[in-house]
Amino acid sequence: MHELSVVYPIVQMAARLARDNGIERVTCVRLAVGEIHDLVDEYVFKYYDRFSKGTPLEGSRLKMRRIPIVYRCSDCGNEMVFDHFSFAGAETACTACGSARTDMVSGRELQIEGIEYLAPNQSREEPAASEDEGGGPQ
Repeated sequence: MHELSVVYPIVQMAARLARDNGIERVTCVRLAVGEIHDLVDEYVFKYYDRFSKGTPLEGSRLKMRRIPIVYRCSDCGNEMVFDHFSFAGAETACTACGSARTDMVSGRELQIEGIEYLAPNQSREEPAASEDEGGGPQ
């Protein structure tokens, strides 16, 4: 259950981002998660709900975008895609040329991609505003 140690800092960062930008009510947090982390959705959502209580995130949704594990061969450029089930114990030598010179090019990600929120005096019927990583309120 390593989900606890992953979710807690994410909630803290998103809550800090909301407070620092004067956002009182977050409606959704969008998260990119590499398959290497092998997170169990049930626990992620449970801890998200628990840790978001008393913060601007309380009652918000968490959306996770899974990113597959991809290895690229340094010799021929072939890419091999794994999910967390097929990666366990998998041989990472190139399936095209047999080279052992392969590098993981995706699957390690763990980042907040953006948050959606209600602007002051905005009703739930209106579309939520959003703030994406690297940008300001839109």
